[in-house]
Amino acid sequence: MIASIQWIIATEVIAVAALPFATRLWRGLPDRGYVFAKILGIVGVTYVVWIVGSVLPVAGSALLPAVVVALLGIGGWAIWRVDAVETLRSTARLIVIEEAIFLAAFVVWNLVRAFVIHPGIDHTEQFMDMAFLNAAHRSASFPPYDPWMSGHTINYYYFGYLTWATIVNLSGVAPAIGYNLALSTLFALTIAGTFSLGYALARRLTWAALGPLLVVLIGNWHAIAVQIPAGLFPWNQNYWFWDSTRVIGNAADYTINEFPFFSFMLGDLHPHVMALPVAIATLGLAVAWFVAPPGEDRAGWGHLLVGAVLIGSLFATNSWDFPTYLLVVAGALVAGRYLRDDLPDWWRPPARQAPVLAAASVILFLPSYLEVRGLTHGIGVVTTRSDLLQYLQVFGLFLAGAALLVASIGYVFQPMELSGESGSVSLRWASGAGVAGAIVMAAAAVAGIVLGAEVQVLPLAIDLALAVGAGVVLWRVLNSDDPRAGDVLALLFVLVAALILSTTELVYVRDSFDGGPSYRMNTVFKFYYQAWVLLGVATAYALFRGTAIIRRYVSRVASLAVLGLFGAGILGGLAYTFLAPQSPPHGDTTRSLDGMAWLASAAPGDYAGIQWLNNHVTGHPVVLEGIENATASTPVDYTSFSRVSTFTGLPTVMGWPGHEEQWRPGDPDIEARIQDVVTIYQTQNVATARRLLRRYHVRYVFVGTQERDLAGVTPADLAKFGRFMKVVFREDGTTIYKW
Repeated sequence: MIASIQWIIATEVIAVAALPFATRLWRGLPDRGYVFAKILGIVGVTYVVWIVGSVLPVAGSALLPAVVVALLGIGGWAIWRVDAVETLRSTARLIVIEEAIFLAAFVVWNLVRAFVIHPGIDHTEQFMDMAFLNAAHRSASFPPYDPWMSGHTINYYYFGYLTWATIVNLSGVAPAIGYNLALSTLFALTIAGTFSLGYALARRLTWAALGPLLVVLIGNWHAIAVQIPAGLFPWNQNYWFWDSTRVIGNAADYTINEFPFFSFMLGDLHPHVMALPVAIATLGLAVAWFVAPPGEDRAGWGHLLVGAVLIGSLFATNSWDFPTYLLVVAGALVAGRYLRDDLPDWWRPPARQAPVLAAASVILFLPSYLEVRGLTHGIGVVTTRSDLLQYLQVFGLFLAGAALLVASIGYVFQPMELSGESGSVSLRWASGAGVAGAIVMAAAAVAGIVLGAEVQVLPLAIDLALAVGAGVVLWRVLNSDDPRAGDVLALLFVLVAALILSTTELVYVRDSFDGGPSYRMNTVFKFYYQAWVLLGVATAYALFRGTAIIRRYVSRVASLAVLGLFGAGILGGLAYTFLAPQSPPHGDTTRSLDGMAWLASAAPGDYAGIQWLNNHVTGHPVVLEGIENATASTPVDYTSFSRVSTFTGLPTVMGWPGHEEQWRPGDPDIEARIQDVVTIYQTQNVATARRLLRRYHVRYVFVGTQERDLAGVTPADLAKFGRFMKVVFREDGTTIYKW
């Protein structure tokens, strides 16, 4: 409870400091960017800490981020105090609603993690996430050291981990608790952000609530389409919650189709999850810059610079997101200028702004590009095709929503202005331009379906038809008399989503999985995640806009029927939401937000030893710990080995070797270190052990539950450490030696 209060106070203080900047950047939104102030503040403070820490070794404590928050707050409020106060006054009702949504989501997800979903950091890739969070928390300079390969720095995009390590330092919360609080904050920021975005598009509170529901709170249709009809329920299937994220593909084509609710339930503090609120804020930026009033350019050079920090952080957090959301913002800049400027050279400002924004986003985060050695190596051609029925299980609801949006606006062409119960519309179906547009759209859609069918890729056909349809209708809306902003932006979201989904059926990014059944796993995983967000927001708007059009031009009954059909589809997605938590990925019954609490009962000596290291060791000296299957040539990852480096952040000689192989492919030092760790624990020769410990600058040797159980290691082997090292900790069979 105390930790949660400390954490939320730190978050709100940052938000207050960033509010003046947010009110300038998102001034075109109804709430003036109030929700996004939290995201901008967290990213902005982390950015300054990162830049300073990359030059001077002064990070790793609360002092630097506290100074940054104070300076940003004082500077922002001194310059834009009037705007910030006016924002609070004029949008007070909306702000109260959004703040209530944020706090409620934060509290609810804390309770869910503590009492429904075991909060223990003990499964999947949580060890990696916790190790990186701890390393970022301890590192005085950047890039952070690699906690799983001493003497090296992290070769992975780490800005997201640094973001939450910064809040850990500011709040004074223990990292193992901060891990779960970070997940709850991400959940709350995404919920509140999609609500703000939905309200900006629809300007209706009830319809705005659909955004969080569709983007964050529902699952796909695999549960309702396959698991439930087959009689499979959480109580008779161990991995019921998992199967919905492994729908696309087969034994020859293993992919991941994760979605936000699964991510939050799983509890991996992974880059794609940490980037979610930033992605939503970037979409909000696209909306704000698009709706800039005539004669006022919200995308001025100062705005572009601050926006570049936000957008550029996407690459440093989860590089896959950067090009997609940059494309959306660039599209909004172009579309907005096209509508506001009647001059022939209307294109010149966005032709300058978009490249400057892109370049600034890269230049401001240039260290990220230089520090991390590329983990991908080109583009390959997809050789396996997604099955249509599987594809519809994942995106059926959103594809229907996108189709509703395109069809309804395409029918009307001239968007209507809704004001309360009244409205006006100019129907252009009979105009020559309307007929031409309809013919082009229909022909292109048919061509897309034919092309997709010809190469036996029906999902590709659907995506191509949707992309063409959205593009044609978008162009028609942009050339109408009085276009509605929500129509343009929602169609833009659909267009970009359809294009990236089409891409996953044609090409893939080659990485360490290339050549095997998982060759396009990451491509499908990352781009599907982006498409889920874009289509989820667009579908929420489509239900508002499409049903209004149907009610006006067909009948109220037809409108209610469409709502009923989509309501059934949403309930199908909610089946996962209600049932999946009954089959969580772990069986421990610990009830707290301390992600390390499970270890206290599983291995009390190890738990106490790790706590001793956390309480008594400063800096980041090297600690030696055992490796899973120490006598095998290929040790296994995804185990509870490397627990010491994970929960202390102190670097070890070798953590999970399989992950290090992904980050440093072909590095012979990995196998050498594995063998050396084995030798240090197995040998009874003190000289050999001393020589190898010196090689890796080991300061502490950990002998706990797992080290005593290592294959081929005897008590006599472990006793040698006492002959030349000092015992600094001993409890419940766990011993820590210091050299």
